[in-house]
Amino acid sequence: MALKRRLPPNFDIVALTGLSGGVRGLVAMAFPARTALAIVSRAYNERIIIVDDRVLDTVAECVNIVAGGALSELAHAAGTPIVLSLPVVIRGSDFSLEYPALRNWVEVPFISELGPFSIRITIAANRSESDGNASIDSA
Repeated sequence: MALKRRLPPNFDIVALTGLSGGVRGLVAMAFPARTALAIVSRAYNERIIIVDDRVLDTVAECVNIVAGGALSELAHAAGTPIVLSLPVVIRGSDFSLEYPALRNWVEVPFISELGPFSIRITIAANRSESDGNASIDSA
């Protein structure tokens, strides 16, 4: 696990979903194309060799699952509801992820039998949505 201000893409496919309400921020999952293809091949029980819409949709659903799983805990800590945005998928490597209003990203790298990937999050209390006493601060 590491704290970073900027995240170079270092993977071919990044799925992002935003958080708003009691907290604001982003949850990202980053995959090499090979890992994304292996995940989708396993999910569909067929060999997928091209990054197509089905792969991108599945990667987007992965970030929804991860962010949705954390949503109830975050909402409880913030004391107000939290809403997920529709996911966005970025392909390529000529970009960096920055969230100017927040200080740091937390990146947790994983190695699985299907390949490496990482989960990245940046989050802060949304003072305009809370009473000012929310306990979630920048990661």
